[in-house]
Amino acid sequence: MQKILDWAKERLTTEEIKNEMLLRTDHVGMTAWLWAAFGGKPDVMQNMWKLAKERLTTEEMKNEMSLRTGHEGRNAWHIAALQSKLDVLQKIWEWAKERLKTEEIKNEMLLHTEYVGMIAWHWAAFWGKLDVMQNSWKLAKERLTTEEIKNEMLLSTDHEERNAWHIAGLQDKLDLMQKIWEWAKERLTTEETKNEVLLRTDHEGRNAWHIATCWGNLEVMQKIWEWAKERLTTEEIKNEMLLRIDIKGRNAWHIAALGGKLHVMQTIWEWAKGRLTTEEIKNEMLSTDHEGRNAWHIAVCWGNLDVMQKIWKWAKKRLTREETKNEMLLRTDHEGRNAWHIAACWGNLDVMQKIRDWAKKRLKTEGKNEMLLLIDSKVRNAWHIAALGGKLDVMQKIWEWAKERLTTEEIKNEMLLRTDHEERNAWHIAACWGNLDVMQKIWE
Repeated sequence: MQKILDWAKERLTTEEIKNEMLLRTDHVGMTAWLWAAFGGKPDVMQNMWKLAKERLTTEEMKNEMSLRTGHEGRNAWHIAALQSKLDVLQKIWEWAKERLKTEEIKNEMLLHTEYVGMIAWHWAAFWGKLDVMQNSWKLAKERLTTEEIKNEMLLSTDHEERNAWHIAGLQDKLDLMQKIWEWAKERLTTEETKNEVLLRTDHEGRNAWHIATCWGNLEVMQKIWEWAKERLTTEEIKNEMLLRIDIKGRNAWHIAALGGKLHVMQTIWEWAKGRLTTEEIKNEMLSTDHEGRNAWHIAVCWGNLDVMQKIWKWAKKRLTREETKNEMLLRTDHEGRNAWHIAACWGNLDVMQKIRDWAKKRLKTEGKNEMLLLIDSKVRNAWHIAALGGKLDVMQKIWEWAKERLTTEEIKNEMLLRTDHEERNAWHIAACWGNLDVMQKIWE
């Protein structure tokens, strides 16, 4: 940098050095100053600050160095917090005190939000940097009122409606959650701690416990459960944690199945047995999301065979034989697809085989009508759906099973010649998606 500056001084005017070096922005609106903050190089920033003082006016120093933001709305202070560079943050703070008014330091550094609605405090929580958060907390206590600390730091949320506690939980940062919890107890009322920390939901309708469930953070889940027992009534724990559904109609049980988190599902199951009635456990096991899928369907969708098997085992303990048949094997989602169709759609052949094994024990004629011939809302059977996804191995297996269970006429009419809602048979569908190997196999 120093050498480039020496060369520049030989060739450029003072104005050109200022505009083309110190103040030039790249395609994302970042100056060299902001990139130095991103790289976490305090020596480089120190050198640039010195050069800027020689070349820029007081107003330019303020606007182009201390307050300048890139296209994502982040100034050097945000960027240093984002990169968890405590030494850089401390240096920027010293420089800010030289150039900015008290109100500007408060609004443009501590409380300034970037394009996703996060302040520097949120970013420290995101990366799990306790030292950076403690530094921000210390500075906030010097500059903000009690009410501002409460509303603008502890309770402030990003664009996804997550506060720092949510964000720390999202990243599995239990030490940070513990610290924020302590700060919250100092600054918030019991009711605020309950409603704004434990029960606050994000843009997906998930509280911190749901978020930890989604990511399989069992240690975080267990700690939140402990805190919940301190602050919530038995009924609130039941309704706001075990039974709460998000905007997609999914409870914690669904969310754990979605992520294939068997250890989390096992833990939820144990907690549920202690808090819910037999009927409630059954209903939650069978409850469907807004796509008409229960936890078993969701596990099928993602090909989580171990989760499927565990749910099946639990279902056999809690459901009647008829309920197992109707609510697991035959239950269809909003597209009219049962678990067999869903597995065909995703090309999960081992899952399809397992469902077929279970079906042979539960269904008459081993699921001929409910599996091989069943059509979805678009008039497609499993063979069509596999063709749509170009899943030749799945099509081959369904063909073999069909030859065992269907008549020659049924194979002809229901597989080769069956047309969907767009009047396309499997060969047309394969042609539509350019699946030449599938087309050739159907031709054979």
